[in-house]
Amino acid sequence: GEESVDEERRTVRMALVALNNLESASVNIVRLRDELLAEVREAFPSNGPAMAQLIACVSELQATAQRFSTALEDVLSTVGKQLQPRLRTTVADLLSIDKHSSIYLLDEAGYQATQSSSFMPWSVRLTSFLDELLLPYSPGPHGLCESNSRTLLCAVASYVGKRLLVMLRQQRFSQLGGMQLDKDVRTVIAWFTARCGREVRDTFGRLSQFALLLNLDRPADVMDFWGVKVNGMVWQLTADELRKVMALRDDFKPDEIQRLALTT
Repeated sequence: GEESVDEERRTVRMALVALNNLESASVNIVRLRDELLAEVREAFPSNGPAMAQLIACVSELQATAQRFSTALEDVLSTVGKQLQPRLRTTVADLLSIDKHSSIYLLDEAGYQATQSSSFMPWSVRLTSFLDELLLPYSPGPHGLCESNSRTLLCAVASYVGKRLLVMLRQQRFSQLGGMQLDKDVRTVIAWFTARCGREVRDTFGRLSQFALLLNLDRPADVMDFWGVKVNGMVWQLTADELRKVMALRDDFKPDEIQRLALTT
């Protein structure tokens, strides 16, 4: 009932406050250590007998700060793992072969339908779900501090990227379907980039390259990208993985894929 929901919200708020306090404690201890070291070096002669002992004592604060930092990382990791079942279920539901056996086997009419203003692709539905799921952990007076929120979001991004790859490998793609996939992947990455910064793009490296391969005009075009940086990102898929991805395109001939000179 409403009481149990209110109690759950209070528990979440208390946990978020504790997480923010851990982060603040770690930062403040490091700042205190630096200030004390500066004062010790100013107040005592550098070759005096007390200097080494005082510096050793003050430096112990670093170990304390590290313990707070480690505790924070452990708790954020636990929170991220607790979100994973809902993320896994949602991604599976949005991309389930049972329900959408050919969402990327698009002909011209099917592709045009995806461009309609009334069409809501799975990528938009996923980001709407993420908005709701992660709202309590957003930066703000009732959420996480900015650094903690970013850490959690980056962990979620990593998990979502892996689950999307698992589900997308079960699909088949036409050329137009590859174009739609590229749009969907860009939508998801843009959502995380807006909240985590551009560094999160590396987390989606394999997913981005998966979409790039399925958006090529012909198999031989991959040689323009193989072994080089794409958008500043090193190529992450192996030659075997690349061939398996390209085999998902219904118009790519298997012998053309096999003939590709993909040296490692």
